[in-house]
Amino acid sequence: MKKEVIFISPWLWTDGKHVGMPTLYYTMQGFLRNGYNVKLVIGSNTEEVVFDHDGIKIYQFAIRRYDKSEEFDAFKSIYERRANKLLWLREKTQWHEKASSMLAELSAVYNPALIYAVSPMGIEAAKKCSEIPQIWRFMGVNLMSNEKGEVELSSILKHLFEYLSFVRLSRNSQRRRPLIVITDDGTRGDSLIQAMRFDYRSLFFSKNGVEDFSKKHVVPEDSLSNEHLQMYEFISKLRTDGVTVVISTNRFAEWKRNDLAIKTLETLVLDRKRKDVFFLFVGNGPLLNSMKDRVKDSVGNEAAFIGSVNRSTMGLWLGLSDIYISMMDLGQLGNTTFEACLYGLTPVLRNNGMTTVFFDKKSAKLVEDSDEAATAIEYLIDNPDVKTALGTAARNLILSKLGTWDERIDNEIRWIEEQSKGGL
Repeated sequence: MKKEVIFISPWLWTDGKHVGMPTLYYTMQGFLRNGYNVKLVIGSNTEEVVFDHDGIKIYQFAIRRYDKSEEFDAFKSIYERRANKLLWLREKTQWHEKASSMLAELSAVYNPALIYAVSPMGIEAAKKCSEIPQIWRFMGVNLMSNEKGEVELSSILKHLFEYLSFVRLSRNSQRRRPLIVITDDGTRGDSLIQAMRFDYRSLFFSKNGVEDFSKKHVVPEDSLSNEHLQMYEFISKLRTDGVTVVISTNRFAEWKRNDLAIKTLETLVLDRKRKDVFFLFVGNGPLLNSMKDRVKDSVGNEAAFIGSVNRSTMGLWLGLSDIYISMMDLGQLGNTTFEACLYGLTPVLRNNGMTTVFFDKKSAKLVEDSDEAATAIEYLIDNPDVKTALGTAARNLILSKLGTWDERIDNEIRWIEEQSKGGL
């Protein structure tokens, strides 16, 4: 008889055809591959429905829609709604109540061996099911701890609601004693758990797997929308004409700092009069429209914003590009960086957080600000052999240090089962 595991998450996820963060989907597929029945509890402001998707039974509960122009469901993230904080808080409260109730009901019916709660929202919703073994999954954190094992005051003030959420989770951990899984993305989530004095049975701290899009053959005419196909052909023509394409695949959220990437573009075009560079922005998020307006007013048509794309087509956009740029606040060790490097793009990375623990000057151009990023991109344009060598070194670095998603998730499940012997 197969064991049951119930996931609960507020997060966007992907299956290779839809857009978004792949971690949750690949984790659930890993449990399916290892012989579990997998259920997912997730919210929506469109409809309440139960459906099967790639072997996963999805229970999508409905909450009231306050703004009919914005939607979220299993394939669209509730986090896109943060631009309107009042609606966000109202829907978050509803989400918690409905998620908690549905999770309790499903647990009573199916008696799961494990509840896999994703992010503080998912963990708090699992509070009623404290008698069931739980995984607490953090994808990365915004709060920063110092070498003394304390959460920095500046970080608390900047992310006060997240800090208060972690305070509550720390208290609840003493009763639930979960297994904790944290993505090692350079934000030092393991140190934060220690600083917040969580009580847990064991902690699994690991980088994610990386998808190699260079191995996927995709035909543009068969896989892109008309709008995306037109943009693909336009950028292809630019490259034929000798234009260097710089790509960013970070979401348009505040801490992703796409504004610094745009400042780099403005420096190249306006200050240094470069006519041979074009920026391609892939991704969605609450700051997308304001960033598009800024670029339109400053440099006009020297950049394209194509929004979210199907992950199955990501290799097409990476293949159009020469250089990858990431200027995030907390470090550059996220999956978007690793995917671009594995494709062979030359990375220009803001040198902060734990970035230099992974990259060095032989595998990336490490910069302090937008002005240095512009200088690095100019140098790479003018020295194509260096650009090629750095791209090759970055790909080899990923191949030597990181594994596939299947390997990453299988390792986690083996760890969970080892820690839970006699109880799972």
